[in-house]
Formats: sequence, C-alpha cells, structure tokens
Amino acid sequence: MRTLLRTIVAVIIGLATLLVGQAVIENAAWWWTSSTATFDDPLLNAIKFGVSAAAALGLALAVGIPSSRRRRLV
Repeated sequence: MRTLLRTIVAVIIGLATLLVGQAVIENAAWWWTSSTATFDDPLLNAIKFGVSAAAALGLALAVGIPSSRRRRLV
C-alpha cells in the first residue's frame, strides 16, 4: 500500500511538473520575444518538451524511489 501511494504521488507530481514546466518555458519565451508565435518551429517544441520532461522525470524519480534504495544506487 505504501509503495502504491508513493507511486501515485510520484506520477501526479511528475505530470504537474511537466505541465508547469511547459507553461513556464512558453511564458518566458513570450516575455523575452514579445511574440505569441514563439514555438511554431517543431524543433523548439521538441526542446521545450524535452526540458520539461527531464525535469518531471527527475522529480518523479526523486519522490518515487525510497531514500534507502537511493543510497544503495549511489
């Protein structure tokens, strides 16, 4: 039960981080360029998604893996 709860919390935090990361990157790009068509290029969209997905995966794994197992991995 504890593992299931930890997994559910990790997935929710990961998805929230993914969505917030995308919104923050888009807002920063809009603020910097003053254009709403900032991410019309597919390569820039892929980079934006990759950066926010990496942050989401890292945070979800930090929450999802118990600290005793992390110590053994390092």
